[in-house]
Amino acid sequence: MTSTLTTPAMPVSLETTLSGANAADLTRLVEAAFATVIGAERSTRLASLNMDFPGASLPGEAVITTAWIERSTRTLSFVSADIRRKSDRCVIAAASGVLCLLSNPAD
Repeated sequence: MTSTLTTPAMPVSLETTLSGANAADLTRLVEAAFATVIGAERSTRLASLNMDFPGASLPGEAVITTAWIERSTRTLSFVSADIRRKSDRCVIAAASGVLCLLSNPAD
């Protein structure tokens, strides 16, 4: 069985204001960016997520989340993202993940 690599999509950036600044809030931003870079027409399931939190942020702070596809096969996409404060572009969270690309959304 061979797997086919596809060309990664261009990075996507989403700008938002934090409603909260804990790990769960930042994880939701990363998951939204992953879904955007993969495309709304693709059904996915998160298989793995690793996040680091090198910076700090406060609720109400403007941030930019950027996500990109590192590589993709027929069934998996390896994705990365970072969240930066808009004011000084300091990285407050960095993530990498693996998404299962589902052919049947009920999977």
